[in-house]
Amino acid sequence: MIDSSNQEKRATEVNLSLDHISLQLPFERASPCSIAVRELTKASYTSTNANSYTVKTSKLHVDLVVEQSTFKNSFVQFETRSYGGSFPSPTIRVCPGDLLTIQIYNMLSAHADDPATSVNRTNIHLHGMDILPRTHDELIFVNPGQNHIYAFNIPVNHPRGTFWYHPHVHGLTNSQISGMMGGALIVEDLPLKKTDTLEEEAIE
Repeated sequence: MIDSSNQEKRATEVNLSLDHISLQLPFERASPCSIAVRELTKASYTSTNANSYTVKTSKLHVDLVVEQSTFKNSFVQFETRSYGGSFPSPTIRVCPGDLLTIQIYNMLSAHADDPATSVNRTNIHLHGMDILPRTHDELIFVNPGQNHIYAFNIPVNHPRGTFWYHPHVHGLTNSQISGMMGGALIVEDLPLKKTDTLEEEAIE
């Protein structure tokens, strides 16, 4: 005799195992330097006969559209804020020495007579990064219906690793991050040999 309870249990396990499908792999935005560095990590570069390389620092511009979106899977559905309806948010990859600019477009509704007091005002913060925005404007808030470009000069000696970006408006940070506004920011490890160089371009 077939045990129906075991069948139901197995069906539940299958549903659980497939539920990650609603969370797609994040889109990537990579600087030219990041792309070049990852080319260097291929098997051909590990060859003792590999040629020397010059890696140039570069620029990366990322547009992030803050909007209301619907997250839905087999267990839950809810309205939330997001970056362009992407769950999870895009992954940004840069090199030490790069110039990263992020333009925030706030498409949320104001929910207030004065947009400057709206719970939907936002900004961007690079969590863990040892830098300040080039114009020290991280404290500039982007009100609903507005946009702003944040510029970050990443020092050439910046530690490599995985960091993340997210909004950081005091009093609203948790609600916006919990609503899935946040993504990975990777600073590439430069696999340079003694014969290689990191060439810094003049970045305006």
